[in-house]
Amino acid sequence: MSASLAGLSRRLFPPPLPLLDLVAGQWRVHALGVAARLGVADALADGPRDVAQLAATTGSREDSLFRVLRALAADGIFARLFLERPAVGPRFGQASTRGQ
Repeated sequence: MSASLAGLSRRLFPPPLPLLDLVAGQWRVHALGVAARLGVADALADGPRDVAQLAATTGSREDSLFRVLRALAADGIFARLFLERPAVGPRFGQASTRGQ
């Protein structure tokens, strides 16, 4: 069964697509690690904040933080509220990076 599913996958998806998915997955893991090290979820515990405020709180660059949050919002980790006000998203829930 496993071999037939693997064969089907190779026929349906050309080799570059699965490779790109692996690379994108690695980038997502890295972005999530950056957000965790900066304490973004903790900074958003009281609700949405402007990216500028969040960058000041986490000691990061606003433009770089915005790109990381936008990428993680695409996966449901953070929610994009009015594009400039990130909040903890549905896939991240109420979990925090500290104290749990």
